[in-house]
Amino acid sequence: MQLAKAFGVSPVCRILSVPRSTVYYPPHARADTARFEQAVQREAGQQPAEGSRRLAAHLRRQSRWAHTGRERVRRALHWTFSRSRLSDGHCGAT
Repeated sequence: MQLAKAFGVSPVCRILSVPRSTVYYPPHARADTARFEQAVQREAGQQPAEGSRRLAAHLRRQSRWAHTGRERVRRALHWTFSRSRLSDGHCGAT
């Protein structure tokens, strides 16, 4: 940030190959991520053979997760089950 004050935001961002928006708009995490992952785990446990589209539809029927997209469900499934596989000692390598 001190470089940006001395030389300007645009040249510094160009040299570092980062978008200027990262300087002005810092990323933020969603506050309900932990509760969402628990809801996805619960739904996936009840419907183990269903994919992210069906699980997203189930979650959208609940009023709390009415605006949930399939991609968010897919990422939560991937993150949840890859984390559980690693904690079990199974890394998936042959």
